[in-house]
Amino acid sequence: MTLENFSILTSADGFGAVGSVGCYAIRVVDNVERTRICGLNIDGRHYGAMGFCVGISISWSNHGFYQNNNIQNCSVGIHGGGSFNVIDGNICDNHFVDDPDNFTNEWDSTSMYWDGFMFEGIKYSAITNNTATNNGQSGIYFGGGGSSVSCYNIISGNIANWNFNHGIDNGVSGTQSATNDVYGNTINGNICKNNRYNGIWLGTVHDIVVNSNIVVIDEEHKTKFNSAGDSSGIGLRLNTTKNCVVSDNDVFVTANEFSSIYFRGVGNVLGDNRIRGKDIIVENLITNNSAKGLTGTFKPTIAVGSGVTLDSTATRGTYSINNNKIVYDLDLNITTSSSTGPLQLSGFPFLASGTIYQYLGQCPFTSGMKTGFYQGNIGVNVYANNSVVTIAAMVTGVSTDIGTYLGNTVRMRIKLEIIMNAADFEGTFN
Repeated sequence: MTLENFSILTSADGFGAVGSVGCYAIRVVDNVERTRICGLNIDGRHYGAMGFCVGISISWSNHGFYQNNNIQNCSVGIHGGGSFNVIDGNICDNHFVDDPDNFTNEWDSTSMYWDGFMFEGIKYSAITNNTATNNGQSGIYFGGGGSSVSCYNIISGNIANWNFNHGIDNGVSGTQSATNDVYGNTINGNICKNNRYNGIWLGTVHDIVVNSNIVVIDEEHKTKFNSAGDSSGIGLRLNTTKNCVVSDNDVFVTANEFSSIYFRGVGNVLGDNRIRGKDIIVENLITNNSAKGLTGTFKPTIAVGSGVTLDSTATRGTYSINNNKIVYDLDLNITTSSSTGPLQLSGFPFLASGTIYQYLGQCPFTSGMKTGFYQGNIGVNVYANNSVVTIAAMVTGVSTDIGTYLGNTVRMRIKLEIIMNAADFEGTFN
C-alpha cells in the first residue's frame, strides 16, 4: 500500500481516551507488509475540542516506510510497532506546550495530549531525522506497552525539544518482564533541548547505547516551566538501568537545574561526556558501574579560613575521573583582611565517595603572597575524612597554617591528583 502527498483534516471533537481512541487519521492494521506513507499533512483538530486522535497508527506493520509526514494537533502523532520499519523526517507536534494554561495542573493519563511518537513493541527499526516538539508527554517514546518488547532500534538525528515530559524516552511501563521490556536500542546524534523533565530518559531498561547526543537546558526552560531545581531540569537520566553505555555526549544545563546527568543502575559505563552548568549526580544503590573520561566544573568554597574570601566569579575548578583516579585543577582568586589560621576548601565533587589510597597535591603558581614566600612553600593536603582540602605553608619543611602568609590579593593554581581505593570508589557510580 502506498499513500503519498495529500492532506487529512479530522477531529475527535472531544471524544476518546488513551485506551479508546476517538479517531485515526490513518490506521495500518496488524501484520501489513511494505506500507509506504509519505508526504502527508494531517491535522487532528480541524474543528471542535481536542479529542483523542492518532495521526498514523502502524501497529505491528513490518518493512514499512513512513517519511516526511507533517502531523499536527494529534494526541499521538505516530503510534508504531512491528519490525524493520523506517520512520524518517516526520514532524509531530500536538501543541500542548504552546498554551501555558494546559500545564497549570499536573498532567495525568486522562489528558488528550500524549507523545509525539509512541513506539510499543517495535523492533529492528530506524527512527531518524524526525522532529517532536511541544507534545504533552515525551517527544519520542519507546516502551513495552505492558505486553510487548521494543528492542534493537536505531534512534538517530532526531530533534526533540520543548516536550512536557522527556525529549527521548526509553522506559518500561509497569513491571519489567520478558514480555514487557526495552533493550538494545542505540540513541545517537540527537538534539534534545528544554524538555520539561529530562532531555534523554532511560528507565528500567538495559543494554542501551547513548552516544554523541546534544542535550541543552537553558534559561528559557525556567521561564516556560517555572522549574526551581526539583525533579525537573535533568539533562540525561538513567534510572534503575543495567549494562547501558553513555559516552561522548554534550550535556549543557544551567546552574539552577537538578543535574546534568543522573546515574543509577548496575553494570553501566559512563565515559567521555562533556557537561556544563551542574554536576553529575550518582545514587549509591546498585554497584559495578564505571566512569571513564568523566569531566566537569565546580566552584570550591571556604570551609575554614579567618579573614579570607574567594572571588566567586574568578575562582574556578575542573575535575576529571578515569576509573578510580580523580584530578582536580583549581584557579583560586583570594582576597584577605588580617587573615590568620588555616585555609581549608570544600565542595570537591566525588571526594568523599570512598577511601583515598594516595594523593599528590601541588601549587605550580602563586602570586600576591607576602615577601619571601613563593609557591614552593605551599603544601596541599587532604584531610582523613575526605571532605576538605587544606592549603598549608611549608616552613623549614614543617606544615603550618597559611593565613599569616597571605597578601591582600592572592592567586593560586592548585593541582590535586587522588587515587581512590578501587573497591570503594566503584560504588560511587551506582
